[in-house]
Formats: sequence, C-alpha cells, structure tokens
Amino acid sequence: MTFISVIPARKNSTRLKNKNLKKIGNEPLVYYSIKSSIKSKYVKKTCLFTDSNKLINYAKKFHIDTNCRRPKTVSGKYISMHETINYFVKKKKLKHSKYKYLIILQPTSPQRTSKDIDEACEMILKNRKADSLVSSFKLNNVQA
Repeated sequence: MTFISVIPARKNSTRLKNKNLKKIGNEPLVYYSIKSSIKSKYVKKTCLFTDSNKLINYAKKFHIDTNCRRPKTVSGKYISMHETINYFVKKKKLKHSKYKYLIILQPTSPQRTSKDIDEACEMILKNRKADSLVSSFKLNNVQA
C-alpha cells in the first residue's frame, strides 16, 4: 500500500507570526515534519501545503512536492483541518491516484519521528477493517 504525507503549514499563526519557520534547536519547526516524512520507509511522497513563499523556498531543498499552493479560502484561522485536507485531496486528485493512505503531519509536532510514522503505517496495514488512524499521547501530571 502506498502512503502520501501532507504537511499543512499556514503562513500566519494567530499568536506567533511565521511559527513554522521559528527555530527549534538549529532548524525551523517545519523541518522536523519534513525530515521524519522523508525518512519514513512507507511514505512515497511528501507534500508541503502552504500559503507561504518562505516555507516553499525552504522546503524545495528537500525535493518534496511544493506544487499545491494553499489558497486563502483554506488558510484562515477559522478554517477546519477537514476543509483544508478536503481541498488538498481534490486539488491533487488523490481519490483516483496510486496512493491508498494520506498521512497528515502537523508541523507543530517536532518530537514525532520517522519511526513513529512507520509504526502507525504498520498498525493501519495490519487492521484491514480500519480506514483511519489518529495518534495521541497521555499527558502526565495534568490537572483540569
């Protein structure tokens, strides 16, 4: 089965302008999602879906797909991820493509690794009844 990943990265975060280009360690935040996707043994294509020229220019050095520009209609702060991904799927014509699974990699998760992606891919491949998979983690010592 073939997997494609999309990294939805808006230019203007509500609270932190150009958040996805802010440095974490020595690299911009978006770097970690790009790198983990590229290193995954299951992901055959990585796409950056953004409205930022700076992000596109940065991502080009990794030779990933930057050819689907995110329009204003799916870039606002009140736009749901569902609307954003729906637009991306239609624009890239993924329903009738060789890709069976779409992996959404939020750039705000720099701790996610290619190993995490591969383990998730293996989980979905093992369960023939499953049509989606969402990752999460338990927060320790959190008070409501």
